[in-house]
Amino acid sequence: MKAMILAAGLGLRLRPLTDLIPKSMVPISNKPLLEYLIDYLKQAGFEELVINLHHRPNIIKDYFKDGRAFGVRINYSIEKEILGTAGGIKAAESFLKGDLFFVINSDIAFELDFADVIQFHKKNNALITMVVREDKDVEKFGVIGIDSSCRVRRFLDFCDTLQTGTLKKTMFSGIALFDPDVLKEFPDKGYCDISKEIYPKLLTDDLPLFGYVTNKYWVDMGNPQKYLFLQKEILSKKIFQNTVRDVQGTNLQSGFSGSRVVPPVSIGENVKIGKDSIIGPYISIGNNCIIHNGCILNNSILWDNITITENSKIEKSIVSNQRSIIRT
Repeated sequence: MKAMILAAGLGLRLRPLTDLIPKSMVPISNKPLLEYLIDYLKQAGFEELVINLHHRPNIIKDYFKDGRAFGVRINYSIEKEILGTAGGIKAAESFLKGDLFFVINSDIAFELDFADVIQFHKKNNALITMVVREDKDVEKFGVIGIDSSCRVRRFLDFCDTLQTGTLKKTMFSGIALFDPDVLKEFPDKGYCDISKEIYPKLLTDDLPLFGYVTNKYWVDMGNPQKYLFLQKEILSKKIFQNTVRDVQGTNLQSGFSGSRVVPPVSIGENVKIGKDSIIGPYISIGNNCIIHNGCILNNSILWDNITITENSKIEKSIVSNQRSIIRT
């Protein structure tokens, strides 16, 4: 199976954390979010991926390279200027020809039966199948209205003229299955927003756009609060159970025994922790961090190379290696 991961965005809602790093590369339990996604796709049977890049592209390319170390083949589609979702997909067309392919946002954590989505898609002869969810906050995300046959009849504020009866209100999950033939509907080059230009066009032309409804696990990492929440979920092994690294690194200094650890925690390599500190629960400490005596750390994320001074208390915070602290 093939998939395209959308990772070209600027990550504006996570600034300043994303000023110097792509959003999909922010660390969760000492591992980039994108690595969790790639691991999950590999386990689901995906062999070939294409990732579109724009903001700090070399950080992703240097980390994953050709993907072989992660059990997949990775191609990259570099966007000198952001092309939008549809423009980015069209620019990667050479990698996507020949068979159905998934398009997946890079800032989500989810569980999905991909084979069932494919079966649903083929049964309905769909051009695009959007994976959608019923959610109490659906209005905040934008309403995708589907009829009794799961055909999309409303996308955000755009309704097709054929809709009848009561539509089920759903929200888009950031995952969709594409028939490569639909790329004929995309402009050949330049910026194109799939939400504003492609989906409304499919509705207007009465082309088969369907919604596959799932209520399996799903979280988006749209802001610092959700970033911390997702880390808590991963440390608790509620998601990505088979891809979470060991709870603590291998090179902890002997003085670590003078402090108390309250799991679950993730502690990186070469971390130094002073005496009389309480570490955890729900804390990730990056590589090469120094925690001085008498500190209390919980419900937070420390990136690599952070020093915490004596008797500090850090809760519900993200401390990046730009030394910024975001309290949630």
